[in-house]
Amino acid sequence: MLNPQAAGSNGTRGPWHITIVTPDGVQLKSVATLVELSAMDGQIGVMPGHERLMTVLEMGELVIHNGPRRQVYLVSGGFARIQPGRLSVLAFSIEQTADAAALERCRARRCALLGDAESDPLSSP
Repeated sequence: MLNPQAAGSNGTRGPWHITIVTPDGVQLKSVATLVELSAMDGQIGVMPGHERLMTVLEMGELVIHNGPRRQVYLVSGGFARIQPGRLSVLAFSIEQTADAAALERCRARRCALLGDAESDPLSSP
């Protein structure tokens, strides 16, 4: 659902602004070329030019791509609002995962909190 009017004047879709807020205040301000979110209806990717959208976030990963750079966070649920040039996330909490081991700990914690360890394909038997 790209909106051609939101693209740059030369037809490119450059970085856009991301703001993540928790009850403790602003946790992150960044720019991105792509953001992956765990929405209620499944995993979605949003880029500059995306149509306006408001969605409920599930507990899961939020991945911010800025060119070759990739930052992975665990969000404990909340809301996301997509507007031209801006993505705003209101999350209950957010934690950055620095490496694969940290991401695996976050996934295990998610499974424990949600009680779905048996349904998680990444969990071991």
